Amino acid sequence: MILRPITSSKQILIILFVFKVLSLLTLSFSHKAIAVSKSVMNTRPFGFFRNKITQIYLAIQEPKYKEKDKAREVLLSKTQFAKEKDIILLGIIGELTKNKGHTTLFRAFKEVYELQPNARLICIGNGNMLSTLHVLARELKIDKAVGWIHNLNDAAIFMKAFDIVITSSYTEALGYAPLDAGLASVARVATNVGGLPEIINDGVTGLLVPKENPHALASAIIKCVKNKDLREKLGNQAQEDLQSFTDLKKMRAQIYELYGE
Repeated sequence: MILRPITSSKQILIILFVFKVLSLLTLSFSHKAIAVSKSVMNTRPFGFFRNKITQIYLAIQEPKYKEKDKAREVLLSKTQFAKEKDIILLGIIGELTKNKGHTTLFRAFKEVYELQPNARLICIGNGNMLSTLHVLARELKIDKAVGWIHNLNDAAIFMKAFDIVITSSYTEALGYAPLDAGLASVARVATNVGGLPEIINDGVTGLLVPKENPHALASAIIKCVKNKDLREKLGNQAQEDLQSFTDLKKMRAQIYELYGE
């Protein structure tokens, strides 16, 4: 039996509806539940079950990042860029699904690549948009500047390889790839959706742009590409700002207190 990828808007809407129904059904049998961001808390249709929801940021153990040169060497060796020098390396980490906004990023990257021929983009992840994205890259004539790594264990430890990490999602509960990137002191450009503004302070710890807007995304990326000092400033400030997300002890205490009520 051949399983066809889910691509139509109608199919996606049906799946989202089913998930919402199942979520509400699960909540009806739950004592307490946790929302991982204020966005989830404020926008999800919890209805009569809202009093069961508490917002707690889930802390992470900071990855043991590989140093920039070693991390870049490993990632480039898995792409066609292995022998290239003096490139600006952009990265997106996440499933190749419609929600992650790769099509918007590819259209934005076309503008970046035309202005900055030494820019390269590595996509880490796999998913049902793979073949569609390969075709789009060829149509936009950026395929020689786009590298693919479909399976990579512990992708977070290679974050320092990138000059800029991009999150082009249409929706995001919180965003662990940009969280990992910020903790690695890497500049971040992301869409202003879901929980992303809760971990990216626009203009201070990263740059935020409207979703599904290739030109705005391209402009923000170009701004970072052309200004190394800005990239370093955004990355260093992000690393400092996000330390609370590594406080596992605090998170455990909040969870134990919640479920001990």
